Amino acid sequence: MPASFFGEFMKQLIDPQLMLYIVKCCNNTIAFDTETTGITVKDQVCGWVITNDEFSVYVPVRHEAGGNIPDATGFEFELAQAFKERGRLGYRTVGHNLGFDLRISLRHGVVLRSPLEDTMIMRRSSAILPRVTVWTSAASAVQSRLRRAPQSMPNWPADSAASPTASR
Repeated sequence: MPASFFGEFMKQLIDPQLMLYIVKCCNNTIAFDTETTGITVKDQVCGWVITNDEFSVYVPVRHEAGGNIPDATGFEFELAQAFKERGRLGYRTVGHNLGFDLRISLRHGVVLRSPLEDTMIMRRSSAILPRVTVWTSAASAVQSRLRRAPQSMPNWPADSAASPTASR
């Protein structure tokens, strides 16, 4: 590949203004991620990632080796404002293991607002859903359960050992 290709690619990839624009104005779903100095919420964000259907933008803010944007704190303030506007407009943001990213982002003043989706939770749900039976009524669910119940089934909730409300 020619060097000009990589130069143009990198210009699109590391672009704080493009990231802010996508977060504020992209009414399509965007993906959000953080790059961090470790795997605990006590670590620092060293880069922010936003991806939509056209761009994947990375903004380095605290890499020890350098290459960071000049004003990380100012950028994070603007990013927080952009996510505030995104939430107000009701635009969806998706992430993987979003709980971690939300907590570590909050340490830098960046708060994401609903609607949010976590693909890790969605993946777990989709693995369970094929086994779930949809019932047309509560009565049919009970009837089916009774037909499949083993003879040694405890008398729950009367059986205090099996009851979740039993006093201990």
